[in-house]
Amino acid sequence: MEYGQLWLYGLACGLWLIGVGIAAANPIVAGGSAASSIQGDWLVANRDAVIHIYRVGDEFEGRIVWQSHGRIENGHVRNGKAVTARSTSGATRRSQPTNELRLLWGLRYDASDRRWAGGYIYDADNGNTYHCRIRLINPDQLKLRGYIGFSLFGGTTLWSRVAMTTPMHGGLPYVVMHFAGG
Repeated sequence: MEYGQLWLYGLACGLWLIGVGIAAANPIVAGGSAASSIQGDWLVANRDAVIHIYRVGDEFEGRIVWQSHGRIENGHVRNGKAVTARSTSGATRRSQPTNELRLLWGLRYDASDRRWAGGYIYDADNGNTYHCRIRLINPDQLKLRGYIGFSLFGGTTLWSRVAMTTPMHGGLPYVVMHFAGG
């Protein structure tokens, strides 16, 4: 081989190794199916709750697993009683503690569009349910769009992936650890 061909061969091998490294570091590519990459714990934009997203059959759901105001409402401790959905038409949801509330359901992964769509999100603050869709911006950030009817009539929020750890004896209910992307 001539020097120029050897240099080009070395460059091609180096680029291939970089590509393999990026693919191995990216859970969307390496960690199984892209559809499953949404699973995990997500800190909402205002940083007062963590939603755990998980698979149920071919769909994805999300429940509140931590919230900063789990026993405080409008600045007042509720005598040890858990906060429930404040404003809703359904008695079932109104009596359910918000720290167990299912907020997301019915999301299906659309591989051609690389997003989860067809689902719903419940707003425990106002009692309304909206259509929603989600797209991963990167492995540690998602963009959620909630809307009424058409996505033009709605709002978008960013959530960050976090890791939840079990507290030490006598510690806080949960400790939230942010990843670099959050």
